[in-house]
Amino acid sequence: MNNSSFRPEQLNKMINRMSRRPYIRGISGILHLGILEKRRGSIDVLQNQLCMNDEQILTPNVVRMHGCLDVYMNKMYSFAVERMKGVYEELSGLFTEQERIKSQAVIEVMATGEEGQRQLAALQAKKEEDMKRLDEIKQRTAFIKESLASANEMVKHHMERAEDILRSHLSVYWSGVIRKSQEQLPVYPVIKKTDCKGIREYENHICQIGAMVDTILAA
Repeated sequence: MNNSSFRPEQLNKMINRMSRRPYIRGISGILHLGILEKRRGSIDVLQNQLCMNDEQILTPNVVRMHGCLDVYMNKMYSFAVERMKGVYEELSGLFTEQERIKSQAVIEVMATGEEGQRQLAALQAKKEEDMKRLDEIKQRTAFIKESLASANEMVKHHMERAEDILRSHLSVYWSGVIRKSQEQLPVYPVIKKTDCKGIREYENHICQIGAMVDTILAA
């Protein structure tokens, strides 16, 4: 089988990274323990930091924490895309090779006698070699597909954990806001969700790889 630009270790490193508990700068760590977050929320109310406009109910600290999550998620999605670049490069090479083998013209043996038999044997051997290689290409592609599915699930799970961490910290912080506010506030801050640039890039990359995999396996 040909040398390839993709190695399973590339995805293994990504999976190992994604299996760790997310550490989000500005949210995780001892400076953001629950008791400190709750106190911070109370102080923000006393300092008139509570904003209620444009269908949003929040404080600058709520915006800051959402920003910290966005930065973290963009960083991790970019890390995942970088780790997967070799996958697309190898699949492109496998597809090109598959097309080249399938498009080869049928060679007719014009010679007769012993020479004709020799040429026929050579053509048969080449045909068997090509069929074996086509099978190897599909096996390799199927392996890549399975590896990517596992990696993709790990990425999604990691991002869900990161969002859970934000929700947990915001809930504690917001309880401090509610405690000191004279307003009737919801149990959780209201903020307009912004698009994550990193997830679009990641999903586009996954779609491109998926399309290439399907094309090779369907051939």
